[in-house]
Amino acid sequence: MTLSARLWLYGAAVPVVVLALALVATDRLFHLAQERSLDRALLAQAAVESVSLFDSPGHEVQLHMATSPLVESVRPFAPEGVLFGPEGEEETRYPPPKVDTPRERLAPLSPRDVPVLDTVQAGEERLRRLTVTVLSPLGKPFTLRLIASMAQLDHAALAVHQVALISVGAAALVLVTLQTVQGRKLRRRLEELHQHLEAVQAGHLARTLPPDPERDEVADLRHVLAATTETLEAARAQQERLLADAAHELRTPLTLMRTSLDLALRRQRSAEELRQAL
Repeated sequence: MTLSARLWLYGAAVPVVVLALALVATDRLFHLAQERSLDRALLAQAAVESVSLFDSPGHEVQLHMATSPLVESVRPFAPEGVLFGPEGEEETRYPPPKVDTPRERLAPLSPRDVPVLDTVQAGEERLRRLTVTVLSPLGKPFTLRLIASMAQLDHAALAVHQVALISVGAAALVLVTLQTVQGRKLRRRLEELHQHLEAVQAGHLARTLPPDPERDEVADLRHVLAATTETLEAARAQQERLLADAAHELRTPLTLMRTSLDLALRRQRSAEELRQAL
């Protein structure tokens, strides 16, 4: 794997994936927190409705939401309420049902059962339902069901998704751009070092390596290579001077020896004379 690929992988791809996973987990926790907040609101409303179900004269059942003087003020955000009698028949509903709306039936839960919270799909809208059983003063079980729309939660979740997507996309773009620029810059610096080492290997020690403007490990390596090249160049120059001095020192005695040989060979000599001359 090339250095640029590693920079993209570990400097851009992995951080973006980690960021995306963190945002997904955050979104899930945010959604659960909103859902729990809605559940607490439904339970609080159920508690209010339960204590006021039989407050009317004669202990007749009623929904507090339907009889409150603030009914019109709370209608836009108040949950729907349905009260079922001991036999499962629908007793009353808030807001009032339309004329053609069929009445529902729901068998009462055991008074010992805990409130039941569930989510249902109604067309394109999700609804959160709370079902709880309330005993009348005469001991009869009535079932109260509160229904709240989750549209606001879904809109908030959608907004969070959009922000998370934009954030991940922006982070990915910035990281990829930075790693691309850094990767190209680092590759160019390393290519200069590689070319310099190739020149040194070929014997071109006179090649200079200019200083690196950066202050990092590559710049330190560049400085060491430049100093090493200068040391090698100085050592080669010293070796050449030594060879030149040795050649100069050897040239005079060799010349004298050659002159003596030339003089010995200028005329005919016997083997004994040649041996003495040599």
